[in-house]
Amino acid sequence: MKEDKITHYSIIPVFQHSNCERSELSSCPNCGFEIAISEVLTTQIRERLKSELEMGIRKRETELLKREKQLSHAETSIDEQVAEKLKAETAEMRGVAIMKWVQIYNCP
Repeated sequence: MKEDKITHYSIIPVFQHSNCERSELSSCPNCGFEIAISEVLTTQIRERLKSELEMGIRKRETELLKREKQLSHAETSIDEQVAEKLKAETAEMRGVAIMKWVQIYNCP
């Protein structure tokens, strides 16, 4: 929105009263409002940098969310593998315990 306002200004040279150095002002042809070009350029640069930084932040957040999903999926997979291995080892240990019990107590 601000850039649209700024683009309809025309550039006119003026003298500053305080130090008599030549400076350029932008003047709106519709309302006559004057603003220093440096302010216009500073605002444009600030807005562009802000936009670029926000875009970079959004991109990084997207990458982090994607990585978080990958890690969550990997964690789930590891948990499933551990559960399966634990179940298998528990069954094996149960079988060994039963065999020893049978040997100790001479059960048929």
